[in-house]
Amino acid sequence: MNPNKNISFRLPQSRFLQYLLKVTLVAIAYFLGGKLAVSIPGVALLGSSVWPPAGIAQAALLLLGVRYWPGVALGAFFFDFLGIKPSLILALQASFGTTLQAVVAVYLLRHLGFRTSLARLIDVIYLVLFGATIATQINSTLGPLRMVLTGLVEWNKYWEVRWNWFLGDAMGILIFTPLLLIMLTKKGTNNSEKKL
Repeated sequence: MNPNKNISFRLPQSRFLQYLLKVTLVAIAYFLGGKLAVSIPGVALLGSSVWPPAGIAQAALLLLGVRYWPGVALGAFFFDFLGIKPSLILALQASFGTTLQAVVAVYLLRHLGFRTSLARLIDVIYLVLFGATIATQINSTLGPLRMVLTGLVEWNKYWEVRWNWFLGDAMGILIFTPLLLIMLTKKGTNNSEKKL
C-alpha cells in the first residue's frame, strides 16, 4: 500500500473529526451558558437580564468562523428542548433565531474589518453597535413573536418581552464576547480574523 494514499485518506477524516469536535464544544458552551444564566436566583427561564449564550455564540463564530454555526444551533436547540421543554417546532424556531442572529452579527463585523483582538477603539464601537445592538434585533423580534403566536405570552406583553430579550442578548454579548475574545485570541496573531 502506498503511504501517500493512506495519508490523504486520513486528513479529511481528521479535519472532519476536528470540525465535529469544535461544533460539539460550541454547543456544550452555549448549553452550559444558558444553564448558568437560569441558575441565578430570581432569574426566570425566559427573562434573563444577561444572556451569556448570545455572547458565547458570537465569540465562537468570530474565532472559529461562520461554518461552525451548527454548534450554536445545536446548543440553542438542546437548551430550549431540554430546559424549557417546548414542542420540537418551537425548539427548532428558537435555534433558527439564535443562529441567524450570531451569523448576521459576524458577517456585519467581518464586512467592517472587525479585529477580534479588540485593540482598536473602532472594533469596540463595531461590537457595541453591530454585534450587540443591530444583530440582536433579529432574535429579540423572532423569539417573542414565536412565544406570542404559540400562546406562551399574550400580545399585550410582546414589547415588554422583546425589550427584556434584547437587553439579555445585548448584555450577554457586551460582557461575554469581549471576555472570550480577549481570553482566546492569541496576542500578535490574527488567524481567526480571516476565517468566515
